[in-house]
Amino acid sequence: MERLVIDVFSDVDVTETKYAIRRRENALVEDVRRDFGDHDVSFVTNNCFYNGQAKNYMGTLAVTNNNYTCQRWETHEPHDHFYTETDFPEQTIPENYCRTTPVSARPWCYTTNKYKRWEYCYINNCNCSSGRFGNNCEYECHCADQSEACEITNGKCSSGCAQGWNGFNCQTHGIADKHIHCHCKKSLESIYRNEQSQQSSRKLDWS
Repeated sequence: MERLVIDVFSDVDVTETKYAIRRRENALVEDVRRDFGDHDVSFVTNNCFYNGQAKNYMGTLAVTNNNYTCQRWETHEPHDHFYTETDFPEQTIPENYCRTTPVSARPWCYTTNKYKRWEYCYINNCNCSSGRFGNNCEYECHCADQSEACEITNGKCSSGCAQGWNGFNCQTHGIADKHIHCHCKKSLESIYRNEQSQQSSRKLDWS
C-alpha cells in the first residue's frame, strides 16, 4: 500500500487510509446501535456534527485535515497542554479523537508530529434528516401532522404530539393513556365510596 509523506522532517507515519476511516465510521454506528437499540441509525456519520452544534461532536475521527494522527488527550507528548475531562462534551478523556474544546469553534486535535502542534479535523456541519432531531439526530419526531418535520434541535411540533405521545418534544410515550386510566380508577373508587355510603344510610334508616 502506498504511503503519503506529509512532512519531510517527521519519521512518524501520519497517513490515514480511507479504509481505516471507514472502519472508524462503522465502529461508531455499532456504538450508537448499542446505545439506541432498534432505533434508526442511518443518520450517523463520523464526519459530521449536527445543526451547527460543533461542541457536541463525539465521533471517533482521529486524523486532521492533512492526515496527521491525533495525539491522545491524556498525554503531553509531543505537545504539552492543559485539557482535562471537563473540557470535553462527554466529560471523559476522549482517547485521541477530534473534539471541540471551550476555546475552539470546531473539532481539532494536537498531532503526533512534533513539528505540527495542532490542526482542525475535517468534520462538517450537517443537518438532521427529516423526521429526526437532537444533538446527534438520535431522536425521532412524533408530530400530530405526520408531514411536519419537528424542530431540529428540541423536537417541538407546531401541530402538537401524535396520538400516544406527550411532553414538550413528544418523546414521552403512553402518558395520556395512563392519565385516562388513573382518572377512571379514581372515578370508580368514588362511585364505590358513594354506594357504600348510601348502603350505610339505608341501614340506619331501617334500624
